[in-house]
Amino acid sequence: APDRPSLTTAEQAALKRVQASGLQLTRRTGRPRATSRVRDLLSSPASTRDAIVLREILGPPKGME
Repeated sequence: APDRPSLTTAEQAALKRVQASGLQLTRRTGRPRATSRVRDLLSSPASTRDAIVLREILGPPKGME
């Protein structure tokens, strides 16, 4: 296993405070939420069309692209 980098004194103190507060430290796993939302939005032709229309309306003006 690769060596883990050592924590600074400030990082160790912060870790102790978090552990004492009872908060759970979690690691993000899996796909980012935005990616799955985009995939869901573009899953059908109708929703893809809606996304294109919204981009045209909400996106930058053509002269600025």
